[in-house]
Amino acid sequence: MRLSVLALSLALISPLALAADNAVQPTAQEARQEAVSKALIQATRTQINADRQQAITLSLPLSGPESDAFWPLYREYHSKIDLLSDRFYTLVMEYAKAYPNVSDDQATKFIKAYNDIDEDRVELREKYAKKFIKVIPATKVARYLQLEHRLDVLEALDASSQIPLVKPSKEGGTAASSAPAPVTPPAL
Repeated sequence: MRLSVLALSLALISPLALAADNAVQPTAQEARQEAVSKALIQATRTQINADRQQAITLSLPLSGPESDAFWPLYREYHSKIDLLSDRFYTLVMEYAKAYPNVSDDQATKFIKAYNDIDEDRVELREKYAKKFIKVIPATKVARYLQLEHRLDVLEALDASSQIPLVKPSKEGGTAASSAPAPVTPPAL
């Protein structure tokens, strides 16, 4: 799963590297890069989902009838998670186009979109937890959600470590230098 996530991270970050190197890219090059990124994201998603399903299979003991009821619901849930992931990937691509000169207005839009995706993810998890409890015991649902959370954290950590941080703007709205500002602790 590590290699799959790394490949996905590279697909997401490559437009950031291109944007940093070439402030103005020809439209054809952008279109090709976006098509390559989308294809790599889809291929990587397929591998990540297979790896994730294998991890769940090995870590979640299900009886035959539980398995028969669980896996179709699991696939349904993950098809909806994939839609949220698509929204996140689109957001990362928008960030890549703006990077390294992200304005305060763009940052505000990115924050709202990111929070909306996060809220939708929580709502979806709550909705499907109720559905899972109808087909397997609550203790197994809790274990499943713990496993999902661990896998989500690993994927998010790996992917986010590949995306450069937003450069804070100065009061005039221009990007600050790439060196982080020193942090001064508050006086006691």
